[in-house]
Amino acid sequence: MASEYARADTDEVVRRTNLAVQLVNGQIAHSARYAQVQPKICRDGRFPNEFRAPKTVEELRSMDPSSLDRVLGAYQLPTDMRSLRLTSRDTASSKVANLAKLCTLFDFLGASRIADHERLKRNAIMPF
Repeated sequence: MASEYARADTDEVVRRTNLAVQLVNGQIAHSARYAQVQPKICRDGRFPNEFRAPKTVEELRSMDPSSLDRVLGAYQLPTDMRSLRLTSRDTASSKVANLAKLCTLFDFLGASRIADHERLKRNAIMPF
């Protein structure tokens, strides 16, 4: 019985913390390269190994693809290109695939202004 209460408390702490993180990250302008993006807590109550502390927008943009995949996996997010409205049948460079993963992460973290700007940049280069 005590473990059920502890789990419920942990779930509530994760929910409240992640909501606050989402609100803070939502205020970051796309042009603020050195603004810090706050990490959300995973469902197990921990932060992803590669994202335990806030990172600047620039640090996230320059994160190596395998680290980005591990962060997405820790959050149980897709690592495909659906955030750019592309399917697995579409051919895309590794740069475009990485951009799709970044957009997925930024959206999840509540930094949608950054994700939207990245999508607009991509559409200006490669319109549908």
